[in-house]
Amino acid sequence: GGGIAMAGPATKGSKIVVAVNDSDESMHSLSWCLQNFVPCRKARNSDITLVLLYVKPAPPPPDHT
Repeated sequence: GGGIAMAGPATKGSKIVVAVNDSDESMHSLSWCLQNFVPCRKARNSDITLVLLYVKPAPPPPDHT
């Protein structure tokens, strides 16, 4: 699933990275971030960047038998 790891308070010029995939947990993490950081960002007129990170699983290796 996805998740949010907090390294400290979001400050001006910060980047918030949210890992996303198709899991319910990932969508919950994204929803939480949007509800908690986007309104805060607008209220403070700060330049916090939200980055969504999607890593596609590697395909299985070809079968060379």
